Amino acid sequence: MVAMLCGVAAMAQNELYAENFKIDAGSTTTNLEICMKNVDEVTALSFRLGLPEGVSMALNKRGKKYVTLDEDRIDDHTAIIQNASDGSDMISIYSASTSSFYGNDGAVISIPLTIAKDGKYKIHIYCVSIADPAGNSIATSEETTVTMTVGDENVNNQETDISKLNNVIYMEKNDVLIGSSATLSFRMKNKARIRGFQFDLFLPNGVTVVKKNNRIQGFLSKDRLPDDDEHTLTISQLSNGAIRFLCASQYDESFTGNEGEILTLQVNIANNLEGGDYPVDLKNMRLSETDISKHYDYEDIISILTLSPYFTGDINHDGDINVSDYIGVANYIMGNTPSGFVVDAADVDGDGDVNVSDYIGIANIILTGNPYGNTGHARPAYVKAESTDLSALDNVIYVEPMNVNAGKEATLSFMMKNTAAIRGFQFDLYLPEGVEVVVNNKGRIQGSLSSGRLPEDDEHTLTLQKQGDGAIRFLCGSQYDETFTGTEGEIATLQVTIADGMEKGKYPVILKTMRLTETDIDKYYVHDDVETEITVTGGVGIENLIESNSNQTFIYNLAGQRLTKLQQGINIVNGKKYIVK
Repeated sequence: MVAMLCGVAAMAQNELYAENFKIDAGSTTTNLEICMKNVDEVTALSFRLGLPEGVSMALNKRGKKYVTLDEDRIDDHTAIIQNASDGSDMISIYSASTSSFYGNDGAVISIPLTIAKDGKYKIHIYCVSIADPAGNSIATSEETTVTMTVGDENVNNQETDISKLNNVIYMEKNDVLIGSSATLSFRMKNKARIRGFQFDLFLPNGVTVVKKNNRIQGFLSKDRLPDDDEHTLTISQLSNGAIRFLCASQYDESFTGNEGEILTLQVNIANNLEGGDYPVDLKNMRLSETDISKHYDYEDIISILTLSPYFTGDINHDGDINVSDYIGVANYIMGNTPSGFVVDAADVDGDGDVNVSDYIGIANIILTGNPYGNTGHARPAYVKAESTDLSALDNVIYVEPMNVNAGKEATLSFMMKNTAAIRGFQFDLYLPEGVEVVVNNKGRIQGSLSSGRLPEDDEHTLTLQKQGDGAIRFLCGSQYDETFTGTEGEIATLQVTIADGMEKGKYPVILKTMRLTETDIDKYYVHDDVETEITVTGGVGIENLIESNSNQTFIYNLAGQRLTKLQQGINIVNGKKYIVK
């Protein structure tokens, strides 16, 4: 229950701590107890208190902030409260006579708080300093967080359902990087001819507006302004921390359209915030027509700002999504994890796996700014095959059954049967023992896409790489919104060699962990096992070969040990490999 201050707990000597707590719904006041555990003599301490929007220190009858010192531990000390430059309250406790605190553990100070409404609040305690009688600092720490829950913890995090409202301004849901700068987009949805608006914006603690020449950097968006527009936007910061927006046209000019971005605001995100969803509250809102008796008011419009330690798609955590991330996710899928790879950032579609859908999703982000591309993103559940009968499957790739000759090269043909518009695919190919892929002088596997199903001016790429378990991994996608043509036919080929000693017969070729995906990466089709057969023909059986050369036959295993007869697996017979099933 005790939340220790980071850095102090490691010393296990002198530490300040506080407890998470919950109070009844509808409560408007409470007390936050700050405790101290110490083994050394302590004469003074100081810390900063950062309170979220909706929570403030209570005021006494003279309108001043105050705290109460615990009599069991303190009787000759004074508390001073000052406003710090970052907006926090700096609280210092000291004694003119340098007398020490009593005891070694327990509450030292109680801070009365005033609460605006029910909800879950995070209170920050940081810049802690504990001093001994000589004035030496014997413990310091950067920050701890106390969670205060008032009634229903979700009340102040519930996003307003804009679909039920009209003539309203709201913040578009944003996903921004902790420790970065970001541009927040505000949209207006309206049926009326809106000429002006006003509202107060309350940002989460740790999110601050960007200023240039002491002016807040917020701007009207051009797309909804009429020609030769005269609208002006004024932004100022109020004493309660709110950002007030006031906008109107001095002429009878109304905003154009009925939905879309109306303004933007540049903000900085502190680097010590936790990841998660934070409410952004637009209060005291009024939208007005030219006839000032026609106006539309809202007390609270809550939007959500999602803070992340990474951007979705920014797999190398450099603050940008570009070709490095596109190449990096392909390398990861192929088994070559890049340095600094952020797996959660690479999981673009959030399904818990990194695969061809995410590969295409990153290309979509780079080209359109949206992981789902220009699809409208109508999200269905993915389709997982339950049957292994090819005639019953759709949106599937398989190896065309064929005859191959022992001791020869062959070209395996991969067919795709589909009714969906497939943009990319991924699968692992398992070949029978004795069938090996052909590689060129650079060690690259000789496989290629088939031209018959590629669109004109196609940009699809195919990457192949051998995995640790012997599988050959295929990864294919288009960096543009290009999909394969047709609904049935060859999609790719692969060059293989058939060992001299493979017996005549049928051998399984298996495609595992298959995924075919559309441009909308939430539309994909999964198959765990797709099995067909190749038939080895030609040559003579190994037993007949040994019989006809019995006086000159030497059989060895792969360890170089001579054998008196064939064994299951690979045998070296007169210098050549033969496989016995």
